[in-house]
Amino acid sequence: MKELVVNFLKLHSIELIWIFILFFLGKLILSFIIRHLVKLSDDGDDSHTSQKEKRAHTLGQIIKSIGNVYIYSLILFMVLNLSGVDIRPILASAGIIGLAVGFGAQSLVKDFVS
Repeated sequence: MKELVVNFLKLHSIELIWIFILFFLGKLILSFIIRHLVKLSDDGDDSHTSQKEKRAHTLGQIIKSIGNVYIYSLILFMVLNLSGVDIRPILASAGIIGLAVGFGAQSLVKDFVS
């Protein structure tokens, strides 16, 4: 097993370096965008946190969580693809599961809106 990992790293070291550079670049861009979006809602009053600031902070955390899941998933799929694993069935399964969750959440959204 150890030899297999060493051979994999020898063959794909440049690609792995680029993948992890893209990972860290994606994380930096995501945090930069979120910081600036939250900063746009700042009214300058540090003694009181307005509703707009609270909403911006909450939305920033949601965007950060979704962005992190997206980035980690993308990196995982890139590494799996590089190692020779066929990721098409995984992506198809994820699409079907997402569709099912979307239909399941439809009634929840209707209840929330009304």
